[in-house]
Amino acid sequence: MVISTPTLYSQIKESYKTIIVIVGIAISLQFVSSIPIEWFESYLITSTAITIFPLGVAISCFIISNIYGGSKIFGKSYFILGLSYVLFFLGEALYFFYFDPFDTYEYSIIAEIFFMISMPLILTHIVINIGYFVEKLERLQKVLLLIIPLIIIFGYTLIFTTSNAEIPNEFYFHLIFVIESSIVLAFTVVAFTLFRTTVIVCPLVFTFDRNFI
Repeated sequence: MVISTPTLYSQIKESYKTIIVIVGIAISLQFVSSIPIEWFESYLITSTAITIFPLGVAISCFIISNIYGGSKIFGKSYFILGLSYVLFFLGEALYFFYFDPFDTYEYSIIAEIFFMISMPLILTHIVINIGYFVEKLERLQKVLLLIIPLIIIFGYTLIFTTSNAEIPNEFYFHLIFVIESSIVLAFTVVAFTLFRTTVIVCPLVFTFDRNFI
């Protein structure tokens, strides 16, 4: 059972101007990326947008956290989620504006470490919300928490083992990220089934979009 919270419809109705701006920016980026301009200009516009997005979400999370003060559910959980997006912003900024332009991909592991550290923070945010609002998970939801990571990890391992005579060292490093991502995805899916009609679903959509699309 989920405690009643403001419905997603009511939040959309109150924040329609903000939503229109976000949709407009997204459409504009798609338009800019499709017109014939110099590669560098296109790269700069796209990479800047991708980098700024998590920073904007982080600021929004910190604002929500500040509004609700020290409350566990919104104060602490959104502060933790904000930290995860700050880490993701740092990783994106390093990759798009340092490693990629200067062709220093061998050091891109530093950016990936920021992404990996952000994953447990996202998971913590989701677990706090589920633990507070939900008395007990249904059997299907428990199965999803198990089956989704297993399928993703198995698929990743199968692709690497069948396409390489020898397993490269990067396989094990990226396996950590795959495990983290698959677990976060599983909890995101379950949380979406629980909170799909409430405003809590909004950061879940951002989380899914950020990591898996």
